[in-house]
Amino acid sequence: MNKNGLIYVFVDNNEKPFYVGKTTDLQKRIKGHLLECKKKNKLYKYNKLRKILSSGKNIEEITIIIEDNIDIELLDDKEIHYIKKLREEGYKLTNLTDGGDGGDTLSNNPKKEQILEYRKKLRQTTNWNQKMSQSKKGVSWGKHSEKTKKKLSENRKGVEFSDEHKNKLSIARKQRITTDETKRKMSETSKGRINIKKYKLKDPNGVEHITTNGLTKFCEENNLTSANLMKVLKGDREHHKKWTIERID
Repeated sequence: MNKNGLIYVFVDNNEKPFYVGKTTDLQKRIKGHLLECKKKNKLYKYNKLRKILSSGKNIEEITIIIEDNIDIELLDDKEIHYIKKLREEGYKLTNLTDGGDGGDTLSNNPKKEQILEYRKKLRQTTNWNQKMSQSKKGVSWGKHSEKTKKKLSENRKGVEFSDEHKNKLSIARKQRITTDETKRKMSETSKGRINIKKYKLKDPNGVEHITTNGLTKFCEENNLTSANLMKVLKGDREHHKKWTIERID
């Protein structure tokens, strides 16, 4: 009984393919990709895949089967064809080779004539852009069956990133402050809550005050400038509005 395979691609957040793969067991192949991501494989395709998955995408969302039910003897040629085709159309693939790795050479293949005929038919196929356009309209070639979706979903379960990677993602999210308005709001909410240092200040009447919510908050409440008070603290000036300051914690 002939064993059939399929050709699949991973697409990025812009729906552009960045990796072409072949397999006779999609569930096992996807699980292998996820395992390499977890192991922090440094190959470019896994770096890119990790980045996309960390953005919130599920692997079933970025996996597209572009052709299935392929005779195993023709699978290598199919992979070579699609890699070449997509590169010619300008897509930057992360595949390290032109495909067909591990397959029989044509000269030793008992189905040489069949393969040659098959290659001829491949040259008559529609281009990738047309297929991507069709898939978005619901054409079946780019759709996953319910069985495939279930398998892809199951592959995702139980494969998690390390605590170190999760921590880096958390830090990265916190650093995504781009607008001035967002920065201002973050500054307002953090005042008096982080990096609190205690200071003792004397007002013009000689009354001592101990900061409890940070110097910035204290200055806002008493119409003072923290930068000038820091100059007093460093000895660059004698006072600020006749206030003096010293660090106590």
